[in-house]
Amino acid sequence: MARLSLPNATLRSLIVAVDPASRSSPSEILSRWIDTGMLEVDVWEDDDYMIQGQQGHGLCDATNPKVDCVKHHFNRQRYFVMTCMSDFKRRNKTWVLLTDVDEYVTFNSINEDDPNLQMDEALDGIPTLSDWKLQKNSVAESSRELRTES
Repeated sequence: MARLSLPNATLRSLIVAVDPASRSSPSEILSRWIDTGMLEVDVWEDDDYMIQGQQGHGLCDATNPKVDCVKHHFNRQRYFVMTCMSDFKRRNKTWVLLTDVDEYVTFNSINEDDPNLQMDEALDGIPTLSDWKLQKNSVAESSRELRTES
């Protein structure tokens, strides 16, 4: 069985919001973790974190030109995050990671041959991807110099 953890930080509590348009349930997969007794899991539907009639509650009617489905989705996320954070605070949880199913936490190595992206342009004082590349290269160069001097 896989282990949900970061170095020195084991996941102990999880809140999952189920999209009202979802055609499947995460329950079968989550039950594997719940059955271990090592992870507290809550699965929330709209009514668990939204008030009936709030913009974002339920399915978005994409056929209605008066409805902005992006704003609808944004409101769902905003209400979920606010309620989730309040719930974790109430339970005295001090470390919380907020993520979406299509977002991943991973280590990203920056390589010399990475293409220039829009992230290479920023206001003065704001680091860019190129700045990270330069820093990585200068640290690597300094490290090589130290090894050759020894």
